[in-house]
Amino acid sequence: MHKNKGISLSKGEYLVFLNAGDTLLQKNILLEISKFLDQDVDLVYGNILIRF
Repeated sequence: MHKNKGISLSKGEYLVFLNAGDTLLQKNILLEISKFLDQDVDLVYGNILIRF
C-alpha cells in the first residue's frame, strides 16, 4: 500500500524500488541503469547479495 502511494506521488519518469535494509552497492548503479533507457527495454534487474 505504501509503495502504491509513493508511486502515485512520484514526479519522475523512472522508479527504483528499495526495501528496508536494501543497499545500492555500486555508487554509479543509476548511471549503469540509465544505459538501458535509450533502448526498447521494459525491465532491468540484477544480482542480489544477501548479508546477515
